[in-house]
This record gives sequence, C-alpha cells and structure tokens, in this order.
Amino acid sequence: MIGRTAVPAGAMRAAAWSGFALCFAAIWFATSSLEPPARSALLISGAAILAWCFTVVDEWQTGCAASGAFWVTGAITTPQIVSAATHDLIGLLIAAYVIGFAVARTGLMDAIAARLLQGSMTVATLFRRVAIVVAATAFFIPATSARAAILLPIHRLLEASLPDAKTHRALAILIPTIILLSAGAVLTGAAAHLVAVELLSAAGGRQLGYWPWLIAAGPVALLSCIVAVHLGLWLFVDHDCQQQRVAAKSMVSRPFDGIDYAMMATITATIAGWITNNWHGTGLATVGMASAVIVSALAQCRAPASGGSYIRAVDWKILALLISTVLIAEALLSSGAVAVLATAFLHIVPPFILRSDALTVGMTAAIAMLAHLVIPSRSARAAVLIPALALPIANAGHDVTTLTMVIVLGTGFCQLVPYGAKPLLIFAGQSGGREFKHDLIRLGLPLMAIYWIGLVGSALMFWPVLDFFAQTRGNAN
Repeated sequence: MIGRTAVPAGAMRAAAWSGFALCFAAIWFATSSLEPPARSALLISGAAILAWCFTVVDEWQTGCAASGAFWVTGAITTPQIVSAATHDLIGLLIAAYVIGFAVARTGLMDAIAARLLQGSMTVATLFRRVAIVVAATAFFIPATSARAAILLPIHRLLEASLPDAKTHRALAILIPTIILLSAGAVLTGAAAHLVAVELLSAAGGRQLGYWPWLIAAGPVALLSCIVAVHLGLWLFVDHDCQQQRVAAKSMVSRPFDGIDYAMMATITATIAGWITNNWHGTGLATVGMASAVIVSALAQCRAPASGGSYIRAVDWKILALLISTVLIAEALLSSGAVAVLATAFLHIVPPFILRSDALTVGMTAAIAMLAHLVIPSRSARAAVLIPALALPIANAGHDVTTLTMVIVLGTGFCQLVPYGAKPLLIFAGQSGGREFKHDLIRLGLPLMAIYWIGLVGSALMFWPVLDFFAQTRGNAN
C-alpha cells in the first residue's frame, strides 16, 4: 500500500485532541482581552485546522462543522451562507464537472490521444506528446483525480510500447506530475483555485476571472511542465534510450465523427467565452451551464446516461468545502481575528523578512509547497494557508492578491510523497510502491527548487508587469 507510515488510529485521535486542548488553552489565555466573536473565531478556526491536519474526518465535514459553529456563535449570518452557496463560481464548478463527465463518456479524450501518440517516434518525443495530451485535459476536466482516472488506461496502453522498466517508471511518474502542474494554468483546473478566488473576494482582494488567471498562472504551469518532462527524461532515461524509436501499436485511432467535432467546437467556444467574459458580460457560470447542456446532449447521442449519473459526477463534497472555507474566512475577517493573527505573526516572523518583498514571497511559497507533507488535500491546504498566512502578511503591508496566488500555486506542488495528491496515489498503485516513492523523491527535490524559483520570480517580476495584481510595496529587496 502506498501512503503514510501506519499510525494507530487511537494515537492520531489522542494527538488531535491533545493539540486541540493546547490550542484552546493557548488562545483562551492569550486572547482574554479580545471580544467574544474574535475569540470564538480563533478557537473554531484552530480546531478546524487541527482536524484537517491530524484526523481522518473528511475535509468537507470539518469545514461544514466549523461553518455551523460560526453561525451558532453569530460570527456569520444566514444571508452570508446563502450568498456563498449561490456564488457564480459554484455554478462554474458544477458546469465544469458535467462537461468533464460528458467528455469522458464519449471517448473523445482517447480518440485525441490516439491521434497524437500513434506512429513511430522516439521515446523522448513520446514523452513530450504525452505531456501535451495530459496538460490539455486541464482545460475541460476540473478534478485532478478524475483526469488521472481517465489517463490511467492510456498509460497502460503505452507501457507495452516502452523498451524497459526504467521508461515504464518514468512514464508512471511523468503523467501524474503533469496532471498536477498543469492544473495551475486554468481557473477550473482544481477546486483549490476557486477556494482561493472566493477567499480573496471575501478579503477584499482583486476579483480574478478566467483570463487573468490564465495569463498569470499559465506561464508558471507551462514552464514547470516543460521542466518536469525534460528533468524526468534526464533522471530516468539514458540518452540512447531517449533516441530509441517506439510505436504505440496498442493505441487504436478512430476517425472523428460529427459528435466529436461538435464537442470540440463547443469546448473551444466555452473556453473562448470564459476568456472574454469581461467583454461580453455573460457570467462564467452561465457560459459553463450552457456548454454543459450542449455537451451533455451530444454525449447522450453516443453514450446515454441517466440524469442521476450526471448529478453524481459533480463532487458535492468539494463544493461543500469551497462554501465552508469562504464562510470561515468571512468569520475571521468580520470578527477581527485576522488582525489578531497579523499581530501575532509580526511577533513570530523576523522583521527583516516582512520588510522585503522577495523574502516574504519566498517564505510564503516555501510554506505552501511543503504543506502537502502535513495536509493531503490541496483544497484544505488552500483553506488553511490563505486565512492563516496570506491575510496576516497582507495586514503587514503586502499585496493580498499576490500572496494568495503564490499560496494556491504553491499548494499545487505535491511531488515529494505519494499521499500528497490523489493522482500520485492512483499511479503509484500501478508501479512498485517502494520504487515509486524513491523515484518521486528523485524528481521532486530538484523540481521543487526549480518550481520555487519560477513561482517567486513570477510573483516579483512578471505579475506586476501584467497589471492584473496590485504591485507589492516598493521595499528594498
């Protein structure tokens, strides 16, 4: 089995309850002068973070329980709950799940992959083409785990054409790595992105749409995918093997028919509609829902499915987590708890770090990238780090939008341990467990350093030029 080192459930529960007791006592005595709402907000948020980190309770259940506690204590109101649940991004995510399900049912992804991967080519070329196919799925399949499940059969078919065990292992590492890195390019690539956008909106930061996200995060994702492919080839496949010609004979291509062309045209029009929504004024959710109806109707012509299947295709747990994290952030802001966290943060972090944009962004990126060692769920990582890290640092004078983007893209790096993300676990099950973990460390450590440099460099030099984010303070770096 691939995952964490086995720890007795009783020990985990004891650690969680002990941590909660210590957190409760520390906050209770340290905040005796605070108003009750801020005190309650810190206690409830601390309990939620401990539950996300150290218990086996689902993230969405923890988030909903915390939201309920905030509502009972009066930190959030019923209109705030309704507003969070009916936000445009909720509709966008639902539409993206339905579109992804319809595309998977029609076999369109398999047909495109077969077109690109058929024929004779070198191993290096095959790896690059696989990376292109994998990265492209980020634009119309919102969940990384769903992408991994769809691409796993393609990986199995390609294995038969690879020359040796080393290339098998390299491909098994490459596919989930590209899934995770490419997800950062688009707003709908991961639920954590929508968590970040919602939290940013609640904190009064810039409203980020599909196009600003693509322009800001796309280059980071693209460059990291290119580096990952060539780093993987260099680490795992020797030069002679890279130039060896192979043919994916098991990939059977079928001609595109009218349904395929109609679906590709609809998806292209959908992405164009999302990109240009500031021009035409139609909401992201409206565009997505219209596309979902058309794509579902086309899918029914080839592979009929019940309405219940489409409903089950939506990850309602992620939606519940998304709504609850927004409510947690609003409770922390409205109660004044964020100001308390900012004051405490200023006492903990050396002043010279917060006086420098480069050091602040570098520290934030490093924490976000290493968080997967403690919190397996990416959405939970974003839900924890943005209120606990981005908002307090922003109160110290730094730009909240830049910090939020650094955190959410940093949480997309999960390549040090298999339990860091579901795609890694899925592909680890297809390889030798010990070998996969060893290969992951070999790739993850150098990739982490390169990804950190690219992310910090983008935040400091590229994003301010775009004028999508407010430039951070002009501190001496």
